[in-house]
Amino acid sequence: MSESIPRSTPEQPRAEADSASGRYRLAAAVAVVALIWLGVLPAAGNSASLRSAIEARRERGIDASAMFYTELEVMDDILARNRQFRRDNPDALWSPASL
Repeated sequence: MSESIPRSTPEQPRAEADSASGRYRLAAAVAVVALIWLGVLPAAGNSASLRSAIEARRERGIDASAMFYTELEVMDDILARNRQFRRDNPDALWSPASL
C-alpha cells in the first residue's frame, strides 16, 4: 500500500507569508500605539502650556476627567445661558427645527 504524502500547494507558502506579514503589521501597530500612549502623551502632559491649560480649567471648575460635559457643575449655568440666548435671539443659531 502506498500512502499519499500531502504536498504543499503553490498557495500554501503565500498564505503563510501573508499570515506572518499580518502578524508583523499588527505587532508594529501595537508598538506605535504603546509608544504614543506611554511616551508621547505623558511627555506632552508635562509641557508647560498643557499644564497651564489644565490648571485654568480647574480654576473654572471644569473636571477634565468627567465623562461628559453635562456632568460638570458649571454646565447648568452654561445651559441656562444658552437657553436664554436662544429665547432672546431665535434666528441667531442654526437649529434642526428650522429646516
